[in-house]
Amino acid sequence: MNLLTQIHNDITLKQFLDIYIIPEIEKRKNEKIIGEDFELISFQILFSLSKSVPEIRLNEECKIVANIKVKEGIIISKGEPIHWDDVESVISLKLEENDDGDCGHVSYIYLGNNLVSSFDFRYNKKTIKQRIEISRQFLDTAKFALDNGFYNVYVDNIFSATEIASQACLLILPDKNFLAKTNHKAIKSKLNWWSSLGNIDMKFSTVLNQLSVLRNNERYFNGETTLTNKDESKEYIESVDELIKHVELTVK
Repeated sequence: MNLLTQIHNDITLKQFLDIYIIPEIEKRKNEKIIGEDFELISFQILFSLSKSVPEIRLNEECKIVANIKVKEGIIISKGEPIHWDDVESVISLKLEENDDGDCGHVSYIYLGNNLVSSFDFRYNKKTIKQRIEISRQFLDTAKFALDNGFYNVYVDNIFSATEIASQACLLILPDKNFLAKTNHKAIKSKLNWWSSLGNIDMKFSTVLNQLSVLRNNERYFNGETTLTNKDESKEYIESVDELIKHVELTVK
């Protein structure tokens, strides 16, 4: 069951072992943290934009939540232990709730006699969910303002809802600079780039561009209003709601 003897033709596993795990094992042996007879059963690598080096966990240090399917006819009540003989398959693995929700991770875990692997290189999932919640608050405020004829307030809030949802969409990328400091221009530019690559519907970047101009007029009184009718305003609300749902699916 020693992972170091199980690599065979698994090139991906071999690369993780060569780059991260074997050097960590040697380091711990040199520091007398583990013995020369150490056997590798499981490992995890946590990648964070806030740390210069990944966190490496070996064997019992590994922490994972498994989504499993039990065998037909097996009934398990909440809180009851689950035995490996009752498991038909492992559907997915994810980090525990108290782990850093913004990390990406690689996990190779033995469950019973089966080696199960999981890869999740989506960054900032926790932060994205927080931004989406804030975006929805601005969207709800925009709806209220529109229903009551507060058009300037509507424009300011629908723009904020769109911009924050756009930022949330882009935070999944491993970009430290974008995470640390952003502004209106940076978010708009990056969303235009992201949509031009076909990674998101072009209409979302178009909406952000249009609302940026509209907000400049309505919020800072720079020129004639370009908000022509309520139907157009409702279309913006529908587009932002669609963008929020799209982002939610990426971190589900």
